Amino acid sequence: MITLLLNKYFNQNLKPWVVYRYMKFNNLKAVWKKECQNMTNLALRYENLLNRNFNSDCLNQKWVTDVTYIKIASGNA
Repeated sequence: MITLLLNKYFNQNLKPWVVYRYMKFNNLKAVWKKECQNMTNLALRYENLLNRNFNSDCLNQKWVTDVTYIKIASGNA
């Protein structure tokens, strides 16, 4: 994947083994993305106070956001 990105964005014609040798020389390792766990069972459920009525009479009366998960140092919240 790194080879493809280098070839595309920097117009290089590098082979994967060349990129591997450069990464090994510079002590670089690929970081694999962790799979997200299913948060539906762990999530807290709150009652729907607005009942999808997002219209208000004045400004700053209703604030709405969608927070699926927040990543913190001790894990997902």
